Amino acid sequence: MIAFCDIFKRTLPRDEIATLTTDNAAGPSGYGLRYMGPGMVGYLVGGPEIKIELKNGKTVIASTDRPEQLVRVLAPPQGTPWSRLR
Repeated sequence: MIAFCDIFKRTLPRDEIATLTTDNAAGPSGYGLRYMGPGMVGYLVGGPEIKIELKNGKTVIASTDRPEQLVRVLAPPQGTPWSRLR
């Protein structure tokens, strides 16, 4: 679940995730839910971010204190495609 101050919440099932990467590019500043263009939304609280690309073509950007750790935890085991996680 992605949550921002218990105001905005969104659950992304693993089987909907196509790719998950760290995104250290400077995005929009500020805090909150951000529309970032067609098919892209951001849940931002400042700092590093992860980029979640969904199988439906949409993208979610989320701030996190530990992006690399979050990617490791959410990523499928080595050699397992996302499609096999259910």
